[in-house]
Amino acid sequence: MEETIPRLLQRNFVPGGTVDIMTKDIGYALNMARTLDLPVPVTALVHELFRMAKAQGKGPKAQPVLITLWEEWTGIRVGGGKS
Repeated sequence: MEETIPRLLQRNFVPGGTVDIMTKDIGYALNMARTLDLPVPVTALVHELFRMAKAQGKGPKAQPVLITLWEEWTGIRVGGGKS
């Protein structure tokens, strides 16, 4: 969080861990949970958010780019710096 929050506020979405990688990894976690018949509703929701970002072409960007989904929904821009 010490690195993520300042990068988010500066709108620095340069890859560290990308949306593509997180989408894949969360998908693995969901498959494991299904195999074990474990409910993981929040994990499923987070996976959908990453899938939405990926569908918008944000897959190669860093995970904090998810804030742009909320910005689009609310019309409120977070932070400054480059877009």
